Amino acid sequence: MVARELAARGAKVHMVCRNQAKGDAAAGELAQATGRDLKTHFVVHQADLARPVEVKRFAKDFAAKYGDRLDALVNNAGSLASDRILTPDGLEATFAVNELGTYILTECLIPTLQKTPGSRVVTVTSAGMLTERLDAADPQGALKWDGTRAYSKHKRAQVELTHHWAVAYPGIQFLSVHPGWADTPGVKSSLPSFYSKNQSSLRTPEQGADSILWCSASQAAGQLANGVFVEDRHIADEHVTWGGTATVPGDLEKLIRYLNELSSKYPVDGVPEPVQVEKPSGAVVNASAGADAGDKQKEDEKVNDEPVKDKADNNDNNDNKEELIEEEEEKKESQ
Repeated sequence: MVARELAARGAKVHMVCRNQAKGDAAAGELAQATGRDLKTHFVVHQADLARPVEVKRFAKDFAAKYGDRLDALVNNAGSLASDRILTPDGLEATFAVNELGTYILTECLIPTLQKTPGSRVVTVTSAGMLTERLDAADPQGALKWDGTRAYSKHKRAQVELTHHWAVAYPGIQFLSVHPGWADTPGVKSSLPSFYSKNQSSLRTPEQGADSILWCSASQAAGQLANGVFVEDRHIADEHVTWGGTATVPGDLEKLIRYLNELSSKYPVDGVPEPVQVEKPSGAVVNASAGADAGDKQKEDEKVNDEPVKDKADNNDNNDNKEELIEEEEEKKESQ
């Protein structure tokens, strides 16, 4: 949906997909839906976000062919699994996509983003992160596994990494965004209890894409403070009162060291490894497991200032958050 709307506004969209054939088919459907020329506005790249070498090879190829400009990188990769499964690289599969893949892709594309004035990185997180604090001790869930909690922890990590990147690379705007709870196959299969309780008020795909698109391409979003968390086109709270989710001092730095160490185990010639960027004193590649990317639209093709009307008002959406938190608390107490 985000890729479709960006292309409709004139963006050239790079789609990063695990399956080349499915990516090509999706690009064809998007071209037909938007009326945009397939070859001009869509480029499909094959890469599995769970495989570090594939992510690095994509970033290397992208820089070689398109390295002079990247207006927006949309990190929309997401994976939630009930069982703990290892990738062929020996990584827990959801961690590999949600944390390591997002981190490597972003770091590898920083040089291209830095060449583009006004560039942005928009990381699509989830309000599920409101139930968890950053986990730097066991990010792959090797000691204790719960798929839903692991996903929420990964999404918390994405919000914290957004803070880190905003400080480390101040010339680029970094935003994390919760799209709201949308009626998607992933929500239905991964959170069946939540889905059954809230199906009537879940958002459509268009509604879910609205804030992502706004963060990626609107002039108004470009005026937001760097590193903030956005929901419904507004800066939102990253923690609930008495939630116990504040990041322990030093844990973010510990997680980044861990991600760098893992990244170094999967080298690709010509791709420099991320480096630990210390905080100063005092201080559009849209990647999904079938992912898309795009330049921001031209100045005369602005994002509509009016948000897509939600099925439920903000109070209903907040109720959804609380129900998910209650569901998480019940799971914790039963363990």
